[in-house]
Amino acid sequence: MKKEKGKLEVIVNILCVLYVITFFFLVRFMILNYLAEMEIFSLAALAGTEMATNDFREGKMRIYNIVSNGKREFAGKQDSQFEIWNWPYYAKLGRGHRHGQQTLVKAYNRRMRFLVTQNNELALD
Repeated sequence: MKKEKGKLEVIVNILCVLYVITFFFLVRFMILNYLAEMEIFSLAALAGTEMATNDFREGKMRIYNIVSNGKREFAGKQDSQFEIWNWPYYAKLGRGHRHGQQTLVKAYNRRMRFLVTQNNELALD
């Protein structure tokens, strides 16, 4: 009876150690995933803002719509002074790619609208 109780304690201790190790790796993965998402968000927002500023300086008044598996091309529509263009994302590349492309498009559109409403002053600096 004591022998079986000793074996059971060893098994329970091993399972507890394995649980703690698994929990540690899960937390580590979640933190790294969060940091990667924040980096994607920051770089995509920077790229979108810079692209909009450059396009504005070149006289291109565009707004992008995000489309799945398409091409970056003119959509054939106008929104007041803006041409509406398609910006592709590829679903096969996963959630991170889609998130980055959506962030880039939002930043681009926000910056382009801001520059147009501010009467060219900020883009020419």
